[in-house]
Amino acid sequence: MRKDYFRDYYTFVTKRDERRIEEILPPSNGDYETCPFCPGNERLTPGEISRVAKGSHWQVRVFPNPNPITAEEEDAPKIPWKYEKTESYEEIIVDTPNHFQRTHQLEISELKILLNVIKERVAEVEKRDNVEYISVFQNCGFWSGAIDRHSHFQLVAFAKTPPKIKEKIHQSSHGDCIYCHIVGKEENSPRKVLENNSFLAFCPWAPQQTHEIWIASKKHLRNLNDFSDRDTLALAEIFKGALQAVSRISDDYSVIFNIGPKGDNFHFHIEIFPYYNERYYGNFEIKEGYYWVTHTPEQSAKIYRGEA
Repeated sequence: MRKDYFRDYYTFVTKRDERRIEEILPPSNGDYETCPFCPGNERLTPGEISRVAKGSHWQVRVFPNPNPITAEEEDAPKIPWKYEKTESYEEIIVDTPNHFQRTHQLEISELKILLNVIKERVAEVEKRDNVEYISVFQNCGFWSGAIDRHSHFQLVAFAKTPPKIKEKIHQSSHGDCIYCHIVGKEENSPRKVLENNSFLAFCPWAPQQTHEIWIASKKHLRNLNDFSDRDTLALAEIFKGALQAVSRISDDYSVIFNIGPKGDNFHFHIEIFPYYNERYYGNFEIKEGYYWVTHTPEQSAKIYRGEA
C-alpha cells in the first residue's frame, strides 16, 4: 500500500486479476452450471464461514474472498517514499442462491436475513485486533465493474480508516451531526423518494452521479449492530424500494454501506450509484472534485417516485 507524496491518500497495488474482461465474464447461456456462487458448486469456493439455511439448501452464504482486492504488492521498490504493508481481510456474502436473481427481487424477509448476516459479519470481523474500518459494498452489472454475474456483496476490513470516511466521521461527531441535519431537511424536500418510521431515502442535493440515491437512518446510529429488529426490518423495506426504483432506470449500480469505524461516532447511511447511460467519469472530474450530472436531483426523485 503506497501513500501519496503529501496527501492522506493510499493506493493498493495488486495482482488481483489480470484477465481481460472477455475472459472474466462467463458465457451468457448456462454459466450458472460452473458459477462458484451457485448451489452445488460450493467446492469451487474457499471454506465456508457461515450460511443461512433454506430447506435443504441455503439462502445466504459467506466465505473468504478468493480474489481479494487488497492483495499485497510483491517486491515493492526500496525508495524514499512511504510504503506500508497491506493489512486487510475480505469476505464474499452471496445474497441469493438464484444465479439470475437481483437483490431488488428478494422478498423483504430475505433482505432482512441478508442484513442480519451483514450485521453478524461486521460484529465478528470488528473483533480482530488489526481492523479499524469495515467496508460493505455491492457492484451489480457490467458497468459497475462486477466480475461475477451472480449477485453478491463484499466485506473488506482495513487496518486504516480511509480519508473520505475520516471526513464523514468529523462531520458526524463535531457539534451537531451533519447527517442528522440532512435527514431533518430532506424529509420535506422535493428530493425525497421513500420514507418509513426509521429511514429516509432521498436524492442528495449535490450528487456525484446521475440518479444517485441515499438511505439514511433517522436515528443517530453508528452501524447495523445498533439497530433493533424493527429497525432492520424497516431498512429491508426501504432498501428494497430504493433498489426497485433504481432498477427501473439501470441494471447496473453500486451500493455502499457507510458503517462507522469501531469506537467512532458516526451516522449510518447507504449510498446507491446507478450507472446511467453507461457514463464514466473523466480524469478532470476524478482529480479536481467537480462532477456533472444529466438530471437535477429533484428530477431524479420525481422519476423514482413514478411522477415523471
